Amino acid sequence: MAKKYFLLLFLFSVTLKANCQYGQISLKAAIRQLEKKHSVTFSYADDLAERLQVSFEADAPLKEQLADISNQTGLAFSEAGKGAYLITLASHHFCAQIVNSGTAMPMEGAQIILNNKLTNIISDENGYAKFDGKLTFQDTVSIQYFGFDTKKITTGSLLGDECPKVELTFGETTLREIVITSYITSGIDFSNEDHSFIINTDDLSLLPGETDGDILLAIKTLPGISSPNGKAGNLHTRGSTTDQTLVLFDNIPIYHKGHYFGTISPYNPIAVDQVEVYRSGYGPDLGGRVGGAIKLESRKSVPDSARFGVGINTYYGSAFFEVPVRKKLGISGSVRSTYNGEWQSPKLEALNELALQNSIINRAEENIDMEVLNSSFTFYDLNFSSNYKMKEGNISMSLLAIDNSQEGSVFSKTRNLVQGIDNSLKNNGLNTDWSQYWSPKFNTTLSATYSDYKVKVLITQNPADNPAYIPNLFEQRIKDFYINAEGNILLNQEKNSNLNLGYQVNRHAIDGFVYSNRPNRPEVSIDTHNEAYLHSFFINHQTTLFNKLTVNSGIRNNYYTPLEYFRVEPRLFLNWQLKSNFSVKSSYGLYSQYITQYVYFDFEDSKIENLTWELASNERPVIKSAQWMLGSIWRPGSFVLDFEFYHKNIFDLSTLKSNKTPTDPDRSAIGDLDVYGIDVLLKKKWNKLDTWISYSYAYTDMYFEDLNLLSFETYYDQPHTLNINATLPYKNWSFSIGWQYQSGVPVYTNNTFFPVPGEGSNQEPEQPVTAQKNEGRFPVQHQLDLAVVYKFPKRIKSWNGSIGLSLLNAYDRENFVAENYLTFGPNTSLEQQYAIGFAPNIMLNIRW
Repeated sequence: MAKKYFLLLFLFSVTLKANCQYGQISLKAAIRQLEKKHSVTFSYADDLAERLQVSFEADAPLKEQLADISNQTGLAFSEAGKGAYLITLASHHFCAQIVNSGTAMPMEGAQIILNNKLTNIISDENGYAKFDGKLTFQDTVSIQYFGFDTKKITTGSLLGDECPKVELTFGETTLREIVITSYITSGIDFSNEDHSFIINTDDLSLLPGETDGDILLAIKTLPGISSPNGKAGNLHTRGSTTDQTLVLFDNIPIYHKGHYFGTISPYNPIAVDQVEVYRSGYGPDLGGRVGGAIKLESRKSVPDSARFGVGINTYYGSAFFEVPVRKKLGISGSVRSTYNGEWQSPKLEALNELALQNSIINRAEENIDMEVLNSSFTFYDLNFSSNYKMKEGNISMSLLAIDNSQEGSVFSKTRNLVQGIDNSLKNNGLNTDWSQYWSPKFNTTLSATYSDYKVKVLITQNPADNPAYIPNLFEQRIKDFYINAEGNILLNQEKNSNLNLGYQVNRHAIDGFVYSNRPNRPEVSIDTHNEAYLHSFFINHQTTLFNKLTVNSGIRNNYYTPLEYFRVEPRLFLNWQLKSNFSVKSSYGLYSQYITQYVYFDFEDSKIENLTWELASNERPVIKSAQWMLGSIWRPGSFVLDFEFYHKNIFDLSTLKSNKTPTDPDRSAIGDLDVYGIDVLLKKKWNKLDTWISYSYAYTDMYFEDLNLLSFETYYDQPHTLNINATLPYKNWSFSIGWQYQSGVPVYTNNTFFPVPGEGSNQEPEQPVTAQKNEGRFPVQHQLDLAVVYKFPKRIKSWNGSIGLSLLNAYDRENFVAENYLTFGPNTSLEQQYAIGFAPNIMLNIRW
């Protein structure tokens, strides 16, 4: 087996190396070839030659080759001596006329941005924008206008005095944020204005180990975001617990971690257009979490023509459609579902083991005294959206349905008893948006959102000689209703200055039901209902000062009705462009959270406790946080070096006391979380080959005064995380490889984590006991992930497709995650928990 892995890695590395020698090459590589072939020398700026791409006839004379390169780049070649050439940037005249694509009318006040840098170039009353400059023909021109989609073209398309027309299309966005494109790899950009990551799914490169475009696994590759047990949905944003990250799908709040108890993203990538990831806090227009935020947005455009597609892999099938009903109305939808039947692919077996390794079913399979009678786990997700374009506005509707179902039964030979399980998880939602552009300088958005989260855990026992009974039934339902009204005012186009303000109201309602009816015990039946309103008003001002300093500042005001609690939360994001390739960034903000999960100190995502949420109350206060960040980005040539240092304080976390039950009064213990860390990214582009290394150091420290007498590292604490990745597109092929290294998590077993109050000599019944330090750490985690995709050539225009192979944990590393004492029947045992093992997968997609 080891020889097979070695051969696979060898072939993969040879392929990467060989493919770099073909296709368009960098100007620097071309110069080296010309110097060698013609025995000449060139003087040039290294960073310029690295980023320009050229092609030329290998056997042509030198002068023809230089003329060809000059026509592609706009560079000037002058002979400085015999066999010596000087390469310089020549000055060129550029011109464009900006017009409205719908009316063909000129657009005054369109902003011209060169290479992602603001300029003073504005289109005049006839829509003309003219400028001279020493620019290459491959430099980027972004044309922005309030209420219209940003247009990106190259300077080479704007040459000459005859100004070409550039049409801008009415959209839904305000001025698009200035971003660093291909920050990590193609499709992952970075915003200078709010320090967020922007993932464009259509442009996203093939990521290591993932051919199916799993959204959450893509997010897991970002510095500062980790998943200690390897699950796609178990994301910790810079040391926060998983419930402290806000997840929105078209404004619909998501409480569901993912299919198979968080192992698979519940979002079909074909339905997602763009993802925004906030790890350094977020602006005042968002609220409700103290860690970070993930915003997923579906496509809002009306397609030009109908598109359909199907996809299969070894663990689910999917289908989608996009149809223009009218010129201004389009609908789209997608569905994914597991297959029927008992057959399990190697990937599904790996996912099943990851999700259910300590479940009743898996424990029974390893026990000779037990027999599994039946077992099934199914999931599906459904998306539907419609978009209607009005004259200067848009109405959109989005529907989301996520469903998971687990059923099974186990026969105990020694107890002559059948134990059954019936679990279900649902997260459904509906969102409607109306955006209207009343003038070139003012637009509004009104949205209404409904979210419905349901969880049910049912355990039944059927003794051979007695009536069946229910030892455990738990149900919870969360209904959210949310209204958002906001306006955007353009204050100064030249300074990219605008004002955003709005009002939001959230109604949270949580219903719970607990039932138990065991023999010789009293029947337990508890119904609970809690609801709360959260009113929020926010205002945010964005501007650019001195053409260098971007300032995003605002305030969010929250009023939480059950506690009559008012909180003011300032937010600030700064980016100072000191040089064209070097900037300094910083942020600061206060945040609060009103619907939370208890901290339960384990990775058992299938436990009732880790599936349920509760509202802030007198017993468990509102969670609050303060966080700040300081960093810089340096981009010399084709390199990107990014550094961020951050510190986060989170107050008033809640957990259950070890000698209390969920129904006991005074059951909660209140604690704090302190996090600080460093995220570093080094990225280098070698022609088409993207390579990047990210390193994160994070320290997470908790303290619960009511439970123990000293602080401790969190159960998910991993000080060191290292990622080494490479992606390469070549012709119809795409390749990716990645290796990840993480510190082992702390070992906490039995009562060393939180001793039972009152244990030991001379202890009062409720007095905390000093906790022991953790018992060391589990071994380090590391794994290698590979992926390759082949896109069918477009010989037949009516359809296209792709086929791919991915290998997660290619050398099948056993990564320990945790040890827990589990009770199964009358026995209690210490069980190990592992991250995902070797998981191969094959996928096939067809679109027409």
